Amino acid sequence: MSKYKFVNPYNFIPLTSGKKESKARDSELLKGVIHYSVLTKTPLFIPNTSCDRALVRPEEITDEKNREHKSFDFFAYEDLSCRQAPPEKPVCRPVIPGSEFRGMFRNCYEILTESCLSGLDEKAVLSKRTNENFKPGLIRRKSNGSYDLYQAEDFLWRTKGKNSQTDELYWKGEYYDRECYIQDQIPEGSLVYFDRDTKRSQKYKPLARRVSMTNNSRELEGYLIKGEEGPKVKCKGDPNVGRPPAQKHCCHIFHRIPVTGAFLTDVSIKTLLTVLDEYEKNKEHLYTEYKRMLQQFLKGQGEEFFPVYYDVLPGTKAELMLSPACITREIYGNTLGSLAKTFQPCSDSEHLCQACSLFGTVNKGLHVSSRLRFSDLECISEAETEKLYDPVVTLAPLSGPKLNNMEFYVERPALDAWFWTYDYYVDKNGKLHPCTPNLAGRKFYWHQMNPCLPKDIPKTNLNITIRPVSAGVVFRGSLYFDGITERELQQILWILESGDENNTELNEKKYGYKLGSAKPLGLGSIACAVDQVLLRKIIRDGNMIFYQEVPYERKQESELFDREVQENFHKITDFEAVSGEKVSYPGLQSGETEEGFQWFVDNHRGYDHRKERIIGMPASRLQMAYAQYMKPMTPGLMNTTDVFMPVGAKSKKDHLQAQEKNLSSDTGFVRNKVYTAVVRGLSKTGKSLNIEAEGIRGSIPHFLAKGKTLDSYSRGEKIEVVFDGEKVFPDGNRIKQFRIDG
Repeated sequence: MSKYKFVNPYNFIPLTSGKKESKARDSELLKGVIHYSVLTKTPLFIPNTSCDRALVRPEEITDEKNREHKSFDFFAYEDLSCRQAPPEKPVCRPVIPGSEFRGMFRNCYEILTESCLSGLDEKAVLSKRTNENFKPGLIRRKSNGSYDLYQAEDFLWRTKGKNSQTDELYWKGEYYDRECYIQDQIPEGSLVYFDRDTKRSQKYKPLARRVSMTNNSRELEGYLIKGEEGPKVKCKGDPNVGRPPAQKHCCHIFHRIPVTGAFLTDVSIKTLLTVLDEYEKNKEHLYTEYKRMLQQFLKGQGEEFFPVYYDVLPGTKAELMLSPACITREIYGNTLGSLAKTFQPCSDSEHLCQACSLFGTVNKGLHVSSRLRFSDLECISEAETEKLYDPVVTLAPLSGPKLNNMEFYVERPALDAWFWTYDYYVDKNGKLHPCTPNLAGRKFYWHQMNPCLPKDIPKTNLNITIRPVSAGVVFRGSLYFDGITERELQQILWILESGDENNTELNEKKYGYKLGSAKPLGLGSIACAVDQVLLRKIIRDGNMIFYQEVPYERKQESELFDREVQENFHKITDFEAVSGEKVSYPGLQSGETEEGFQWFVDNHRGYDHRKERIIGMPASRLQMAYAQYMKPMTPGLMNTTDVFMPVGAKSKKDHLQAQEKNLSSDTGFVRNKVYTAVVRGLSKTGKSLNIEAEGIRGSIPHFLAKGKTLDSYSRGEKIEVVFDGEKVFPDGNRIKQFRIDG
């Protein structure tokens, strides 16, 4: 029976307290080769990129707009670009490139040795669209090249429609589909003159009338900001009462509020330029005209002021956010590099991590050569070539990491955090706290031992068609090493064996890795085993000196890795870790991509803290909350608070039943329920016994030990315990307490 409603395909192994640096290699250095085998436990796919039309001809796709659909055969020693037509059956023996296996192997080594995050994009822009309404402002260009920010009053300019400058002051519901914001004759950011509509109630945003680019006795002056078409929102009820789909309808004019001096002086406009680049990169809104006119303004051309939306977040890394839109993407001051802390990619030869020292690195002028070389892995299964492959299949669309889903990629900053980003979190009372959160950790994919790829997936430009290698196929490769220590060799052998016993057969391995493409869909699970280890020794025979390969005698391994890191590594590499669970991205249980997007939309909730009630659309970031979030090493999602029902719960009753069954509660345990725990040893004070149950650390105080002495239990011993509740300390930290069963 499944424990969770669904399990996300990936999770994270938490980062430790800091990067561990490599030590001086003062012992004997070894040279030799390791021959090893790999068994595919599930179908495996690595593309042969010499041809992206290897399996499907463009003319086979009837939908004209999806003619760019790509298809790949499995990697092999053959250039497929000269193929005249896709073959009816596979003709090449599959090969696993050594570079593919090397990348996977290095990732494992980095995790276990607490090395740097070598593949981290330190300068990646971190952003998220929130429901905060930015304020109207004007940036002023000073003669010394710096900029000040002035507060402004926002006027709406409503007209008869596209390129019309005739006022429409009496607005009706059916007018909301007018494209008044399109004014081709007036450039973005232009200085305009206008009068205030005095009949407009002061409780609404003021209206501008008689707008002109020339000052013909107009009352006020301001700067035009046109913006772009907003998101399409479905209308509810009578369109004359509600709003039809086209939400963006009119221009805005920013009038400088007549106060003494600037609101902020010498401001940085970096976030404005960055958000424009992000809009263009994500193809959300291009803001082409706004960006062009801003560039002219920055070059000293045009007017003295330029319109902008702004928001101030004191104490955060960004401090000031600027944007061309009122509701926009927040650009955060923290970067992946700053959040990674000491785990940033190595850039100093004097402080290399163990992985960069062994595998080599090239970063910021640093060049370190590798002491390992991986050969390609060739197929040694005796079956006919055709029988090595699964049928050609079209995959569901997959995409890259979505770093703006911070409920997955960032650890919850505090127990009372309801919403969090890379720069701040909002607590249960609606108060904002600047913070530098922890990254969730190192990404890893759960094994899905019985993947079932949906059939009849439409071929589009967003997905690919592939020919995967079948489960049960064996490959063999070689790993050459030169100048490594015996400890490094033992670590390499441990990883190649996945931490299993040395003599465990390939098909009996308990642990394994994920290799190749389509890991979220269940492809790529492999088992590894060492076949032979040979050391290359220098032999002197009289006047002759030559190399000789001699078998390496495996020695008793000392503690090669941190115990907790190793335990976490085994939890997520266990082939049966999520056996019996439905592994799927949120909302994609039915395979519909749009439902997956909708899950994340639904996971963002609104809460009015003043009225203490759930609301539909949050009006600010302070009203935003995540219904659920991911906790590292926990397969199911956690509830942020009991206030919200999880996404997919049909009723409050369903929600309460899910909590009772512990499907996704933050506590993680049901009071008075019996659990099997593993003893981790006595606490430093000796007054409690540290244990681990369901992958979560806890303790048994001496007064809950049922009269038994705590030191009578040995480390690693399995015992039956009963969950007794959580103890909350004055600093807010919590610990789960158990008692001895019986």
